[in-house]
Amino acid sequence: MKEIEVKKRLPIILMNFNEVKSSLEDTMDKYRGIIVTEENLKKCKTTQKDLAKLRRGIDEYRKNVKKEMEKPIKEFEFKCKDLINLITEVERPIKDGIKIYDDKRREEKRLIAKAYIKESIKNYNLNEEYGSKLAVKDKYLNLSGTLKSIKEDIDMQANILKNEQENEKNKKNIYKISMKSAIDSVNKKLNTKLTLGDFEEYLELDWPLDRILKEIENRAEAIFKAETKAYDMKNDVQAPLSVNKNVISNYKNKLTKEDTKYFVDIHVSHNYEMIKALSQFLKENGYEYEVYKKGRIK
Repeated sequence: MKEIEVKKRLPIILMNFNEVKSSLEDTMDKYRGIIVTEENLKKCKTTQKDLAKLRRGIDEYRKNVKKEMEKPIKEFEFKCKDLINLITEVERPIKDGIKIYDDKRREEKRLIAKAYIKESIKNYNLNEEYGSKLAVKDKYLNLSGTLKSIKEDIDMQANILKNEQENEKNKKNIYKISMKSAIDSVNKKLNTKLTLGDFEEYLELDWPLDRILKEIENRAEAIFKAETKAYDMKNDVQAPLSVNKNVISNYKNKLTKEDTKYFVDIHVSHNYEMIKALSQFLKENGYEYEVYKKGRIK
């Protein structure tokens, strides 16, 4: 390609700047310091319009001169862009073809990196949680990077994760020892025993040890209260007040299908065993009843 040769001359703009500025300053002195009042408001508006007209005139003149001076520059830019387009037209298909092969190489490096990761997970005995932290980095796909550097970086990351995994395992073992000791202690007063498995989920949730021990204490206390209450209820249960069976028997003998029946709508509350006793009593003595609602009184 023939080298571009440009013959250029810097734009020279000559104007009688000093003369114009001096004349303008003399003119502005006539208006400088004017104070607007109610009496001279109309005249001041006329003066302001004259000054604005003068200002716009100078600015318009500036724009016109600039536009005229920029014509050769814009023409030069247009010609350069035309030359660039000629090159781009030929370059683009070549560039696209190169990209296809470069993308193919990047994909090959991606697959190799994934294989390295799989191998490192096995070699360093990483579990699923820590193995998932190994990922293909963008820098592995750089065409200038070597496979050796990729392998070294993955092994380094795997070794770091291995240490973190061991630390986590040791921490959980220490937690389990403390948890087992706490469980054995509270189980001494419980019939329904707690187990370590009841609380292992909190290890996976990464609860701090003091929070887990507090949970063991709270759950044991809840079980103890429930068992104590059940024991008290069992000992406090008494048979329903005895009913004169002769009265009931005599009434049954007199009862016929034609007898008028009556109903009573009542609300009964008692402990669980006494409610069961009442239900049994009603059934044994021929009462017809329906339960519309039941529940625990808070």
